[in-house]
Amino acid sequence: MDGTGPERQNGLSFGIELEFLFYYQPEQHPSRKVEVYTDSGEAKLAPALVFPNTEGKPVREWALDRMRTAILKVPGAQVKDLDEETVLGAAGAHRHMYLYPDSDGWHVKDDGSVDDQGETPPGYEVLSFEMTSPALWDKSESYRHVHAVVAELTRRFRLRVNLTTGFHCHVGAGSRPKGKHAAVERERRTHSRKTIKRAAALLWAADSFLCHIHPPERSINNFSPPTRFHSSLATGTERKYAKDQHGNWSTVDAPIVANPAPFQRSGLLPEACLPSRARAVDHAARRRDGARLPALRSATLDAAATARVARHGADPAPALDPASVRVRTVLRGVEHLAHCASRTAVAEVMGTRVRTEVLHRLNYNFESYKYIGHGDDVFMGPPASGTVEFREAAGALSPEWVALWAGVCAGIFRFARGASDARFRTVVDQLARAEAEARVLGAAAAAAAADGQHRYDAVALLADLGLLPEAVFLARRLADDPVRFWYPNRLALRPEEPLAASPVWRAEPESWGGGSAGTVVPDANGSPSAQSTPFVSTPFEPATGAW
Repeated sequence: MDGTGPERQNGLSFGIELEFLFYYQPEQHPSRKVEVYTDSGEAKLAPALVFPNTEGKPVREWALDRMRTAILKVPGAQVKDLDEETVLGAAGAHRHMYLYPDSDGWHVKDDGSVDDQGETPPGYEVLSFEMTSPALWDKSESYRHVHAVVAELTRRFRLRVNLTTGFHCHVGAGSRPKGKHAAVERERRTHSRKTIKRAAALLWAADSFLCHIHPPERSINNFSPPTRFHSSLATGTERKYAKDQHGNWSTVDAPIVANPAPFQRSGLLPEACLPSRARAVDHAARRRDGARLPALRSATLDAAATARVARHGADPAPALDPASVRVRTVLRGVEHLAHCASRTAVAEVMGTRVRTEVLHRLNYNFESYKYIGHGDDVFMGPPASGTVEFREAAGALSPEWVALWAGVCAGIFRFARGASDARFRTVVDQLARAEAEARVLGAAAAAAAADGQHRYDAVALLADLGLLPEAVFLARRLADDPVRFWYPNRLALRPEEPLAASPVWRAEPESWGGGSAGTVVPDANGSPSAQSTPFVSTPFEPATGAW
């Protein structure tokens, strides 16, 4: 099967990567049954397995065998063996959510970037792993499958997350029929130029909003530095392709040239002279007080996040020189992206020129589109995955949140690909207005040590993208204890939550055309009720642009 039949669904696909710690107890340890944590949520974690020293195999291989066996208990699940070539799992009707059901499966492997930070309790040992999903179609059944796999693991093993663990989601374009020529073959799993340009513009515009869904310390993590601070577009320098005297392609860094036409419409707020950095924000207090999430990404951490980093350590991103950020507003970045001539040009400016072991991957990673070719017609490197990677989410083992965030990432691409020009510009306009408004209000409130208020945030954005259940879920969870939400397995895990209460189990994605979200009235389970008005037609005069 190559994904060309009914299984193709809407043409989008996704996959996830979860990093976590696996706790076990040596068989001979006298204190293995002692409770060593005092948090009330600890009782909701699965007990640690005891490693028998009689099996004659390394402990990592033993743990991997146990996890693969657990995954195979999920209907339709397939796993890759240690050689990454052999796929284990029974064939059957459940496999149609897999893009490549004959060759793909869940894969668990070592991850050297994950560390317990010296917090392994007495009587326990710890292993670090990364689990990657197969490529899955963007449909409800796939998200249920992800939920089931994560729930199966958390029920059977004592797993944890910390500041070193991440949760990455890849969004692809599904699979197209194989072609006879290399140029066609490269198009099998890649987003169109229009989709890439729109997705990049939307993520640039929303970066200062979406970051507040995640722990603030992710902004200083070397594995997910912010696009709005560290990208070539933010620093005003891009990489150009040219041929040398021998006819070989090479690259040269050059200043980004201003685009000829602005991306704006009559009445849009003018771009203000911006402060170099936003103040640190107490996210938990804002949600409890009913205020909106911030519209600015802070370059400093609040007290709670600083304490977590000080206690557990982190891999900090390179220090940011405020003077190096030249493109600071929504519209200037969107304007440039709208006029990019190719997907490679988009990937170049959304990446970074600073090349370290990990820093070439920002929080929104377009690296796989850097090698499609200059002008999309010259092949310049090995075939890439054709996915865009979302890297800012913290490590997570809540089955509901893992499935839901994967749906949000895919939903952003659904909107980028399917929204009308008018609808797309309306959302960008909302983000630009809210960010500019927050900067003005924030500057005025700084003297009074108060936070400036604004009218739009990440929750409202998700609603406008057609992700109403996800918006309601986040509004509810972030209003409680954000730390418990961000790090569920450090404090509590509730795998027994009923599926009916989960916003993931909704109908197939809707087309949002050219309107905007209205009011959301949740029912008893937190899902939009019949009293909600999820779609309001919004008259909008389309502006000119290269979308």
